[in-house]
Amino acid sequence: MHFHGNIYLVIYGGIELRKVENILMAFLIILAGATIVGGVTLTIIAYQIGVENLEANNRSTIIGGLLSMAGGAVGAMGAYMVARHQMKNEKKENQKRNELNARPIIICNDFRGPYNLEGVKLHPDAKILYTDFYHDLKELAKSNNTFMGFFQLKFTGETKVIKNCEINIVMDQTNYKENSNFNTYIGPMNNGEEIFIPLPITQVEETLTAVPIRLELQYITVEGEKILFIYNHKEKYEEYYLIKSEERILLTNYQFDTGDWILPAKLEKRTNNKDLELKTINDKFYKLYHPLYTLIQLYDFENETKKFTDLNKEQINELMCLIIKYDIYAEKNLYVRLIKIKSAYKNDLEQGNQIYEEIKTLTADTVYKMKIKLGLPI
Repeated sequence: MHFHGNIYLVIYGGIELRKVENILMAFLIILAGATIVGGVTLTIIAYQIGVENLEANNRSTIIGGLLSMAGGAVGAMGAYMVARHQMKNEKKENQKRNELNARPIIICNDFRGPYNLEGVKLHPDAKILYTDFYHDLKELAKSNNTFMGFFQLKFTGETKVIKNCEINIVMDQTNYKENSNFNTYIGPMNNGEEIFIPLPITQVEETLTAVPIRLELQYITVEGEKILFIYNHKEKYEEYYLIKSEERILLTNYQFDTGDWILPAKLEKRTNNKDLELKTINDKFYKLYHPLYTLIQLYDFENETKKFTDLNKEQINELMCLIIKYDIYAEKNLYVRLIKIKSAYKNDLEQGNQIYEEIKTLTADTVYKMKIKLGLPI
């Protein structure tokens, strides 16, 4: 609605300016016409009377009057040309000022938060861009209770809306097995509205992380200008381009330095919600960690060497069923090892011995810490 209102004001202002020009032009034409008609009429009357028979003073008066009328007409036309030139300049200045006011300041932040931004204070119309990889990472991110990487995108300034917004994300492909770049159309954005763009996660050394290169946002202002904003995360700069006939015209660019910072107001709701944290720990403890710890202790008691390859078929099936059913509750370090133990079960049991020992250690340590947080006997 704001967009249509702005367009209306611009068009209305242009119509009013043209009306003033037309009225002024009509007035000056009538004035010039009246001057000419009056001059011709006086000349005819003078010659009918006989200019040569008039006294010198009368002749001078008539000629002076004619010249004054002619001068007035010329002056009026000159004044009109000057006024028209000023109005055109003012119109150009107003158009330029409107274009500048319609250009927003784009804000792009690196943001880390929980999978669905639960516990994060958001704009009422905030959106998360739902992509295929975001869907695929849902269970991993939720079960590990880890923060994901997002680009937080919004804008500020005098304009209330930008339209035809299109986002392009370029990731560092050397760190991904499959193409992780993506492009999407998001339509109009309102001033202050937040859009969170989840970034594809990959394993770099021992860490699951995102490796972005840049974000590109192309949009159209309410004045009809097509602009491209580039946030280069890798080389640390931002650029604005005006696009005319597919040509890029650089408007502004600047370098920036990154730093470590937090948004305390964003996390206020989450940090105060201790009940939610305890419920999450409780679910993990009783669904996965305690049953897994109990099974491992039982198997160690029943088997002398306590290796994965010493488990019998029934024990392995029982362990795999528990893992497959409840691995979504595992934290990151354990989750990675559960995936590896499932792979060893399918391909090579000997490879599972070392992983099985690591799972024992992680499970025992985590059960101990969870009992303390839940106030259970140790």
